[in-house]
Amino acid sequence: MVRPYQYRSPRLRTRFRVDFFSLGQRYTGECTDLSPDGLRARFEPNLASGIEGQLEMHVFGRVHRVAASVANLEHEEVGFSFQVKSPEDEQTLRDLVSEVGGLSWVD
Repeated sequence: MVRPYQYRSPRLRTRFRVDFFSLGQRYTGECTDLSPDGLRARFEPNLASGIEGQLEMHVFGRVHRVAASVANLEHEEVGFSFQVKSPEDEQTLRDLVSEVGGLSWVD
C-alpha cells in the first residue's frame, strides 16, 4: 500500500523511560525516537490506536508531562502525537527536545 506523502518532523534517536496513563491504567515503555510533534516507544502490551492520555517522559532525572494520543501502532512500537494545549505544554516540549538534543538525528 502506498501512503500519500505527509511531512514528518526530524526525529532524535534516543532511549528513556516513558509512562502513558490512560483509561485508569499505567503503561510503561521505552522511547526510541523523539520529535517536536511526538515520539515512538516500545510498549507491551500494545495500546489501541486513538486513545488519549498523559505521557510522562523520564529524562536525566527530570519528568516531562504532556497530553498525547496513540497515532499509530506497529507490532510493539507505538507512535504518539503530542497534544499541545497551552504555552506551558510548548515549553515542556522545548525543554525535552533540548535536553536530548545531543543525540543523533534519524533520517
